[in-house]
Amino acid sequence: RVGILGTASIARKSSLAILHPSSRCSLSAVASRSASRAADFVQRFGASSGSVAYGSYGDLIADPDIDAIYVPLPTSLHLENVTLALRAGKHVLVEKPISVSLQDYRDMIDAASLTRRVIMDGTMFVHEPVRLPSFLKACTTDIGKVDRIESEFSFHGGEAFESSNIRMQADGDPLGCVGDMAWYSIRAAMLVYGRLDAHSGSGHGDAGGPLLPFAEAEAAVATHFETNANGVPFDVSAIVYFKGNRTLHLHCGFRHALRQSLRVVGTRRVAVMDDFVLPRKGLPSYYMEEMSLTDMDVYSTTRRTEVVEETGSNFVQEVCLWRNFALLAHISGRNSEEENGSNGVTVKKSVSTAEMDTKMPKLTEMQYW
Repeated sequence: RVGILGTASIARKSSLAILHPSSRCSLSAVASRSASRAADFVQRFGASSGSVAYGSYGDLIADPDIDAIYVPLPTSLHLENVTLALRAGKHVLVEKPISVSLQDYRDMIDAASLTRRVIMDGTMFVHEPVRLPSFLKACTTDIGKVDRIESEFSFHGGEAFESSNIRMQADGDPLGCVGDMAWYSIRAAMLVYGRLDAHSGSGHGDAGGPLLPFAEAEAAVATHFETNANGVPFDVSAIVYFKGNRTLHLHCGFRHALRQSLRVVGTRRVAVMDDFVLPRKGLPSYYMEEMSLTDMDVYSTTRRTEVVEETGSNFVQEVCLWRNFALLAHISGRNSEEENGSNGVTVKKSVSTAEMDTKMPKLTEMQYW
């Protein structure tokens, strides 16, 4: 039973995923600092499920009939509302970027640990269960040695966006394009290098939770860093360094045309997703590129082979995110009950990766919406 803090556009999009029958969630309440906006939101999205409208975030958080809180608020408001929700015994799904600073992030994790509740970020593409695993497998087996990843994520915001959007405000989302867009590129590189480490047994990667391993970045250097008049990052290029002399070369920003590409460069081929954040409608796919030198030392035509996942149209990454969140919350609640049994004896402390895999629901009934 999910309560949403705020009525922004991302909240409207997520409400559709919550209402999907495969999400294993229900939209139970919506809060806004404007009671009329909350009521309008409920009328549009939550009327069929009997959702309640609140005129304050605190009132929704205090609702005993809510199991989890979704926080799509500006990043500057995350720490206060996430910690309040966790301390009220709610699980939390919070939009990215999670926080404005590392210390705020650590405070949230500490609160989740103390209250034994789940906190998860709203990065959608990592929950896609068909194309992403296939792409990661290809990166480990089909393209040769990998030590370079290239990623671009940008869109042209325009004058209205630059002057009024919350992502351009220092008191709203002060990380700007870095928090909004580089987040995806870095997460993708962490997954690719983590999968390579797990495949090779190199030990560079760390356990990234029950679903996918990830590798930790060691450092980052901005080669271009442009801010707006508010000091918010607007257009950024950077190199992110990982263990083993591996790199991610990224560009993100609000100035250029829409691009959302991920290129994993191997010694033999390049694995490419040109829609890795927001997939195209239809069968999901990625590409394998191969280019060779002719005997005249000029490039021949690039051979680009599309790898289509025929079963992928049954899955919607937004719905998969909410279903995985519901599963984690369910297992967390079960473990808390087991650990605090009537005799006070700790029965179980964690759920293994193997157990999580066996309990992961099959999503074959899901359709595009």
